[in-house]
Amino acid sequence: MKKLDNLIGIILKLEGSKIITLACEDFINGPFMIDVTEDGIFGYDPGHFYLFKAKLMHALDFGGGMTIRQFTKEFVERIVPSGKLMKIPKKNVYGVSFNHKEWFPLSKEEIRNASCTDYKTGKPIPLEDLVTYCDFPLKWLADITVDEIFEQ
Repeated sequence: MKKLDNLIGIILKLEGSKIITLACEDFINGPFMIDVTEDGIFGYDPGHFYLFKAKLMHALDFGGGMTIRQFTKEFVERIVPSGKLMKIPKKNVYGVSFNHKEWFPLSKEEIRNASCTDYKTGKPIPLEDLVTYCDFPLKWLADITVDEIFEQ
């Protein structure tokens, strides 16, 4: 369980709001996505944290991957398809793979390649605008406490 708690602790230390996507081959309804607020709240119901943790445990046991899309406080103005001028946040994207009951941090190159490859065809897809692909941050691993993880 410590490995899982460490991973959740690192996610919570990333500043700002986030969208987490978990993918596992046997997720019946496709990838599982959940929002995490700036305050570290998973979803909109207290049970969502436990649902996320159960899905994460399943991916850890059976293999899969996770992306974390972190919204920064830096915005860029863009004209959206409706013709309106909007401020769009820049995003950082991190990744983790799961295999043999272990999690493995992805480098910025690995998450970029995974994000820019069509999973069905293997062909490249265009880079997403306003996204920086980042090495998964292991710098906080030694500083994580159980209290931080279970403040939910």
